[in-house]
Amino acid sequence: PKKYKYILVDEFQDMSVGRYELLRTLLVASPGCKLYAVGDDWQSIFRFTGSDISIMTNFTKQFGYSYQSKISRTYRFNSEILGATSTFIQQNQGQIKKELQSDMVASEQSFEFIGLNLRVSGRAHREMAKWEKLDQILSALGSREGDLEVFLIGRYHHNRPDDFQELERRHPRIKLSYFTAHSVKGLTCDYVILMDVDSGQFGFPSEVADDPILNYLLHEGDSYENAEERRVFYVALTRARHKVFILFDKLAPSKFLSELMDENEIGKLDKGRKCPECGGEMVLRHIKSRNFMGCSNYPHCKVLIPQMAS
Repeated sequence: PKKYKYILVDEFQDMSVGRYELLRTLLVASPGCKLYAVGDDWQSIFRFTGSDISIMTNFTKQFGYSYQSKISRTYRFNSEILGATSTFIQQNQGQIKKELQSDMVASEQSFEFIGLNLRVSGRAHREMAKWEKLDQILSALGSREGDLEVFLIGRYHHNRPDDFQELERRHPRIKLSYFTAHSVKGLTCDYVILMDVDSGQFGFPSEVADDPILNYLLHEGDSYENAEERRVFYVALTRARHKVFILFDKLAPSKFLSELMDENEIGKLDKGRKCPECGGEMVLRHIKSRNFMGCSNYPHCKVLIPQMAS
């Protein structure tokens, strides 16, 4: 068999067990071969394709003595986005600790949280409320000098706004694209608008459970709650050079939002008591002419507490 002096692997955070076994076989067959691996464990988001983050985070255990060279400077986004997202992703102690730097200074507030009242009847009304807010944001951006590139990013394909082509037509000076949080990895733009950062089964983080059969084929993954979804959210947040607009349902905000706001004092959600079942935020809900405090993790958690009349 052919022997190798050097093996170079890019995107090492996406290494699967099958690819790892192939790599080990090549190394064993080539005594003295040097392995050079490049990757970012903070962006390991493809577990559903078989990637196993532990192969990177436990690199020395897997491959023996090694030297680690860290790239500590980013040219993708400004220092405010860097600080907020680095704190957010490193809440998971299983991630490799890094201290990154950016020479790009923020010229404006780098995050804007936009709560929408989406408890209106009918999907068409909800979509129109979001479409009008998008049109308003893009109109403000389009009034600036120079051409801009803006990404609309959603957790799923179905988060793509209705009549996307009309938004493109109305804002010809903006290069507008829609991506899912997975497909946008590796890309950069001027501004990002994150869609539907809500709680719920198809929210962000997604509460959709893996197929039990799939779990037999994949590595167990790290044990930190919503670890993979946290990395997916990190990837979405770090596509913008200058600013991220985050759209969410006021009555069902993602649990990631309060954390991102609190850690960086960017803004505040209306906070009541914690859910007695799961620890989520309790938010006001209006059901059949009555007010309740409900868990923001609905429908994953269905706690409802009646509100006393004021």
